[in-house]
Amino acid sequence: MRVKKKLGPVGELFLSLVFMAAGLAIVYFMGSSFTLTCHRNENTCIIEEDNIFRDKEINATLNLSDIQKAEVVESRDSKGKSHYQVMLTTHEMRVPIADFLTGKYSSCSKKADQINRYINSSDQDLSVTESGKLPMLLGLFFAGVGAWVFLHSLWKMVKRILGLLLVLTNK
Repeated sequence: MRVKKKLGPVGELFLSLVFMAAGLAIVYFMGSSFTLTCHRNENTCIIEEDNIFRDKEINATLNLSDIQKAEVVESRDSKGKSHYQVMLTTHEMRVPIADFLTGKYSSCSKKADQINRYINSSDQDLSVTESGKLPMLLGLFFAGVGAWVFLHSLWKMVKRILGLLLVLTNK
């Protein structure tokens, strides 16, 4: 016969703090959205990062005339799975429009095509966004579960303390 051991209130509090910290770390490090904004009349392209924990930040500023093309770059993880990223190619370097890799070639390809059409057109403005909503939602889910477990275990501890106080006052 196997005996299951339950976590006590302190263990639940610790576990909940781990869940909240993990969820918030996911949002902080992986929940950013990146926006490429180009203005032909100013000859500029700006890549901005937006995260709910940080101020909007400019990651790169390029001259539009220096950008040769946008391309999809493939990299493989240790298991051989492909991940993709949209890069802006200049004469001197390649600049990613986002800090994260995606598993979908088709979405990266569409964004690269949109950027290349803009480069070869006379359109005045362009705005392309790489969204970090999925990691942000996942992180908020983990943090929410952790907060719920924290409040639930805190409530159990308060009830125990109140029960002890009631027993002590009745003696």
